Amino acid sequence: MSSKAKAEVKTDPVAEAEEVKTEAPVKEVKPEKKENLVYLGPTITGVARHSDVFEDGVLPERTQKCVADFPMMERLFVKISEMPDAVKELRKEQSVLSTIYKQTANKYQTRR
Repeated sequence: MSSKAKAEVKTDPVAEAEEVKTEAPVKEVKPEKKENLVYLGPTITGVARHSDVFEDGVLPERTQKCVADFPMMERLFVKISEMPDAVKELRKEQSVLSTIYKQTANKYQTRR
């Protein structure tokens, strides 16, 4: 193709219109709202009580420290929409969630 032909293609209004049509419209992306979490573990004084609800899944600093110290404890914080299934699992003696509950209780039991 000669340089004249290239220049003609660039200024062709039909080609320019096709380029505009192929651009996708920009959609506004809304941040996804995080779901509230409920704590199904044992009560840990000063940290969390059984059935505490945490808005938007945000845990207080003291609770975050406990989770950092004992990472499997994070499984005891469940979305409210998943709570019925989690409660069923907790009731099963040999379930993973039940085991984590017991280990958390042993680790953070109050000594009198």
